[in-house]
Amino acid sequence: MKGEIFYATAEEEECMGSARYSGLKDKCEFPANMQIGAFLVPMGVYKNIPAVQRSWKNNPNIEPGIFNAVIFAPLNRAEFEPDVIFVVCNANQGWKYFMQMHTIPVHRDWVLIQAQYAVQWLQFHI
Repeated sequence: MKGEIFYATAEEEECMGSARYSGLKDKCEFPANMQIGAFLVPMGVYKNIPAVQRSWKNNPNIEPGIFNAVIFAPLNRAEFEPDVIFVVCNANQGWKYFMQMHTIPVHRDWVLIQAQYAVQWLQFHI
């Protein structure tokens, strides 16, 4: 990433999680072990499948088929109005961001959901 501007189509996206959450692919297209998160247990990301399911319970994702590609860009360099803003941060930064959401003018409801999820996910995994 490192400040680059780039895009991904469904065919180019190699991360199944990213393809699912961005709506580029329907989760039904993935193998069963990907749909339930079983592949994350041997990798050490989660202790067991129920832990994966609890973590994924409230994960929002964009409905598949709406977009053909996703563009990634730093907000200060984007030459377009973003539909969704993903925030990469630690739990403390996420909480501060969440508390300041009223200052973000674009699609605040979706950004708010992402910020809430980021804080919950980071707290669960730290």
